[in-house]
Amino acid sequence: MVEFFGAQVLAALICIVSAVSYVSKHKEAYLAEQLVVNILYGVQYLLLGAFSGAVSNAISTVKYIVFYINAINKKKNSIWLVILFCLLSIVFGLLTFSNIYSVIPIITSLVFTVAIWQDNPVILRTIVV
Repeated sequence: MVEFFGAQVLAALICIVSAVSYVSKHKEAYLAEQLVVNILYGVQYLLLGAFSGAVSNAISTVKYIVFYINAINKKKNSIWLVILFCLLSIVFGLLTFSNIYSVIPIITSLVFTVAIWQDNPVILRTIVV
């Protein structure tokens, strides 16, 4: 019961940070805020026993760290990083696959990986919102 209510509190925080991130004007700020969102989601999934989601968020957290570092250093993310993070999402998602709902974090991770790879903020916002 405590885990469930903790997860609900995290969900409220996730909504707030997500809403703020979607109106961020700079990609660096968006990536930093989404990094926080991914960490919160990961903890929430662990509390709920949704291990496929937790693994997906662990990969996404690493992805956001790498993309954030590249953004603040004004480096372009290579297509190989996108392919690597997509493959990691698929492989680890399939390893933790338990039911049809386990596909949702895999697909979400793939979509967000392609979205944050984009340099065009209009495309980024269109994909993630």
